[in-house]
Amino acid sequence: MPRGKGKIITLVSFSVLFVDQLTKLLVGKFLYSEKSISIIPNVLSFSLVKNTGAAFGILHNLTFIFIVTAIFVIFYIIYLILIKKDTNINPILLGLFLGGTIGNLVDRVRFGYVIDFIDFHIWPVFNIADSAITISIAWFMLQIIKAQNVKRKVQS
Repeated sequence: MPRGKGKIITLVSFSVLFVDQLTKLLVGKFLYSEKSISIIPNVLSFSLVKNTGAAFGILHNLTFIFIVTAIFVIFYIIYLILIKKDTNINPILLGLFLGGTIGNLVDRVRFGYVIDFIDFHIWPVFNIADSAITISIAWFMLQIIKAQNVKRKVQS
């Protein structure tokens, strides 16, 4: 991977990690489990949730498995950056995924759970790291679909 891509991945991942941890720190200082702050009435609130599970709160109390999985993902992304330098995966996408993974890993190691706080009322409560991971996965899936469509057109 060219040096510039590594810098982009690093910048994006550290930016996600910084914003994620800062927002979780602020939420921890100003919100309590029973308290919620309405931002847009009946649409968006900040509500403190201590999530011991995975996405959407599934698979509760598997912290060790989530920690091991996150460490594996981090090392795989580092492998892509340092060893398999010819990857075609967008560096911003990798940075989003890496930063989000590290952000939630930090919570699991420090607290044994992930701090979630963004509450749209029609969706499970989530955080900045979750958002970065979700955006990167959706982006990656779109790239795969686009590549398959191009491949089909070439074969036609």
